[in-house]
Amino acid sequence: MGEYFVMIVVASSALGLLSFLSYPSVSDRLVKAAASLLLLYTVLIPLVNMLEELYSSLGSFDFDFSLEEVEKGEYEEVAEEAFEKGIRKLLFTKYEIEEGEADVIVYGFDFESMKAERIRILLSGDAIYSDMRGMREYLNGLDLGKCEVEIRIG
Repeated sequence: MGEYFVMIVVASSALGLLSFLSYPSVSDRLVKAAASLLLLYTVLIPLVNMLEELYSSLGSFDFDFSLEEVEKGEYEEVAEEAFEKGIRKLLFTKYEIEEGEADVIVYGFDFESMKAERIRILLSGDAIYSDMRGMREYLNGLDLGKCEVEIRIG
């Protein structure tokens, strides 16, 4: 705290000396205003630092939601699940295949391009009567990956 007062006394003395030595002119008021601003800056900067320390000692809430903390594998897993779910939803809307009647298995999923090397669809229940060939051609036309449609027995 002593350094704070010494800094204020030295700054105000230096500014007073400079304003005394300056040549009196039309811009005298401007020189005094500049000296006042410098003195005000000198006084306020340590106060701002003390307030920052007080605030940090009370505890700040740091909500850092940076993406670096989550491993990339977790993104890929979530994206792959969403990819499979999207294909199931597509099968329901286009071919009216219920979710429990089609299993979607994705091989070689690429997170960057959101495509798979191979997509395997296993149909069961009433879905075995669907147009498997048309389904395969439609999904291959979407360029999501090479699609295979099979019937699951059992």
